Amino acid sequence: MADHRRLLAAGAALALGWLAPSAQAGPVPFDTYAQFSLNGVGQFAAGCAPADDQGNFCVPSSGTPSIALDAPGWRFQLGAGGGVLTIVDAFLGLERFEVLDGGQLLGISSPLQVLVNTTPDCGDDPVVCLATPGISRAVFELAEGLHEITLRQLEGEALSSGYLHIAERGNNAIPEPGSLALLLLAAGGAALAGRHPTRRGERT
Repeated sequence: MADHRRLLAAGAALALGWLAPSAQAGPVPFDTYAQFSLNGVGQFAAGCAPADDQGNFCVPSSGTPSIALDAPGWRFQLGAGGGVLTIVDAFLGLERFEVLDGGQLLGISSPLQVLVNTTPDCGDDPVVCLATPGISRAVFELAEGLHEITLRQLEGEALSSGYLHIAERGNNAIPEPGSLALLLLAAGGAALAGRHPTRRGERT
């Protein structure tokens, strides 16, 4: 009888270990597009295999650098200036998400422009997807402190993916998505404006 109970206990422990989610996620880095995978309507998004052994294999960005997320919830700590969380779908524009922070609903992703009788396809690059009409996205201002993000799929297909991006504000703030290019463009324009063309033979 004792051996039988031990076997049952071992079997229960094995089953719990099999059903349990992946190990707790590590902190999500700032100013990095981090990719998640989708398991279908009503399911929570996962990371990308092999970083998350409960996730699907993801096709990474072929343009803007990205990383694969590990198991949710995805945690990060914001300083006194707070920060900005951006979520964007990838590939076919079919997916929409509930975005939760610590289990509390932040909002629902939606396209900036609804396209009629057309399914947009933005490919695998998150920056391209953010600029593509009809692709679902969401942007949230977040306060200082610890955040833990999860996503529940409301519409669309399984075996797809999307990206999240965190930009911190404050003295060491990292530019928000897309703003780095604008800053570099502005800096380049200022530098050009400060230079005067020189003629051949003139001293500079």
